[in-house]
Amino acid sequence: MERYEKEGELVLRRPPLYHAKDLSRSDQRALILHLLYTYELHERASSLEALIFTYERGFGCVIEPEGALFQELTGIVEHADALEEEIKPFLANWRLERLSLMTRLILRYAMWELKIQGRDLALVINEAVELAKGFGEADSYRFINGVLDAWIKRERIPETSV
Repeated sequence: MERYEKEGELVLRRPPLYHAKDLSRSDQRALILHLLYTYELHERASSLEALIFTYERGFGCVIEPEGALFQELTGIVEHADALEEEIKPFLANWRLERLSLMTRLILRYAMWELKIQGRDLALVINEAVELAKGFGEADSYRFINGVLDAWIKRERIPETSV
């Protein structure tokens, strides 16, 4: 373990086990989802910088504050309210507040990729469904797929893109 001082406090730091930038894109999405979940679970009580420091210290995962992964995380957090407003019309007899935190986060993340980043529709939906299968409730992947599909149809995005 490395020792260093941070703001007058002695901190022990493990050598990193891996760098987030070296993960597959799917694994990066899972990591971002974990970070978003932790951030929201603690009611945004600490900064994103403190959160990634904790992940590095606790899990040996290096997330560069100036890297693409951190910028993506920051973008999702900064646009959270607008993304949720975009999602609300497609919840079909559900209120956003009734959805589990994980389902909301997966929808928010997917909407950010679709609306803000303009990423490939089929890829984003597939990744959101896979995240839901891995981290969501039993049938949340179906719900998420339906919400995203309804959004795409409203936006009149050609089927050839999907």
